Amino acid sequence: MTAKKYLLILFLTFLVAYPSPVPAKSNRGIAVTATGQPSSAVWGNYHALIIGINAYKEWNPLQTAAKDAVALSEILIRRYSFKKENVILLTDGQATLQRIVGTLRSMATNLEDSDNLLIYYAGHGQLDDITGDGYWIPTEGKLKDPTTWVSQYIIKSILSSEKVRGKNIVVVADSCYSGAMMRGGPSLLTLDNVGYKKRLAKAANKRSRQVITSGGVEPVADGGKDGHSLFAYYLLKALKENDREVIDIENLFHTRVWKYVTEIGDQRPVIGRLKTPMDDDGQFVLLDSESQFSKLVSQGPTQNKREQSLLLLAEKKQLEVEKWQFEAQKQLYEERKQLDAERRKLAEKKLLLASVPKSVIKPRVVLRDRKKSGVNLSRMRKKYNFYDSRWGRRGNFKNDFVDNNDATITDRTSGLIWQKEGMPIRLNLRQVEKTYRIHKYIEKLNDQNFGGRTNWRLPTIEELSSLIEPRKLNGGLHIDPIFARTGYCMSADKYTNEQGTIGSGHDIFSTYYFADFVEAVVVEQYPLNVNTMKDAHIKAVSSPQ
Repeated sequence: MTAKKYLLILFLTFLVAYPSPVPAKSNRGIAVTATGQPSSAVWGNYHALIIGINAYKEWNPLQTAAKDAVALSEILIRRYSFKKENVILLTDGQATLQRIVGTLRSMATNLEDSDNLLIYYAGHGQLDDITGDGYWIPTEGKLKDPTTWVSQYIIKSILSSEKVRGKNIVVVADSCYSGAMMRGGPSLLTLDNVGYKKRLAKAANKRSRQVITSGGVEPVADGGKDGHSLFAYYLLKALKENDREVIDIENLFHTRVWKYVTEIGDQRPVIGRLKTPMDDDGQFVLLDSESQFSKLVSQGPTQNKREQSLLLLAEKKQLEVEKWQFEAQKQLYEERKQLDAERRKLAEKKLLLASVPKSVIKPRVVLRDRKKSGVNLSRMRKKYNFYDSRWGRRGNFKNDFVDNNDATITDRTSGLIWQKEGMPIRLNLRQVEKTYRIHKYIEKLNDQNFGGRTNWRLPTIEELSSLIEPRKLNGGLHIDPIFARTGYCMSADKYTNEQGTIGSGHDIFSTYYFADFVEAVVVEQYPLNVNTMKDAHIKAVSSPQ
């Protein structure tokens, strides 16, 4: 096979997209190809809406705007990978309000995830003296009627929409007051750094919504050099004289446009970004289809040694492209993977926070929260429809529990906030009688601001009875499984029974009511069999504040 055939195969190889190590939606890696048309799978397609208006119905005519627009469209198509069918040029009578906004909406909403869009406007600009908003003036725009102008707010809204999927979008405006549509300065990459291409690959794969204007919130001049405005002249000159295979538009602006326009003209060009979450500080990258390497391959060698050198050079370039693309895509994939994980965690936390009312403002059922001695249990069960395996089998108090994820449970029916577990020790008769230990435990909860609350207390028997479930839901216990296993719970209410001397030798034996979640009953006196209380707990409760 001859060297010319090798070169033809090499030329075609560079037209094919390299396989990506990540899903297609993230396929935005950098590549320096041997032809003027880089792979769309790597860079995406390039689109442009270019507007230039000299002729106005009511405004003073301009001299250079339409010529600037035509010249820009020509160089983008000829040299910077913009296909002719993807470039829409609107000049003079074509550039109506309806046509400008309609074309912009259509182009923006039809972009793919990896596509790029450049919007250029040259013409009159104006500020609304009431709202301060900036406008582009279409060809039929009236002198003092902002409703007939193209609002920069509309332009920003379209390009900032989440429905506009394009990767990199840049607005270049050569008009008065066009600086009103941006948020701040650029994140400039250093051209002299040897890692520029690698950094550029990473930046090019992030979304960007950039703005370049010929001036800030001020008038700018129409005239300039060689029939172009001063800004357009140096922009076109920069695009013609660019000697890099790939360059981000911010560096092109700073190194070849800003200095000259600022020094020569009475205006200060500005570069920044739209105020939108769709901007991830990415970069709009220009691909030079007339790069030196592309020319070298297309010329074809005349000697065998030169043929071999070109083939080797082409293979090296191809390897560099694949390495750049792989490293950039790998790093981007890992960063996005980590970012997605953090976003999911944050979303889960927000959802949980939104669904958990730590304090119910108006409970559906209000239970007694003050302790007392002697409780009419029959009346209590009937009033609140509490379940009791002996005396209230038809009862079924409807709770509405929510886990607050801080060792507390909210019952949206009663408004009460419960400990999920309770006092982490087993009780016996002697320990229950020493109530100071219980009060000490409650005080500690309040001192520690447990669950963000300082009004913890022992529950009344009414409040504890609301937790008794008709069925065994928690490992053989009649309590909701949202709670830790609890066999017995002590209440703040005392039960008094005149039975003479019992155990301790007192005439009146006073003890506390207990909720028995093993048998689903309320215990009206303290069980003398200590073994039956091995699973007893102190479960504190907090009332709505």
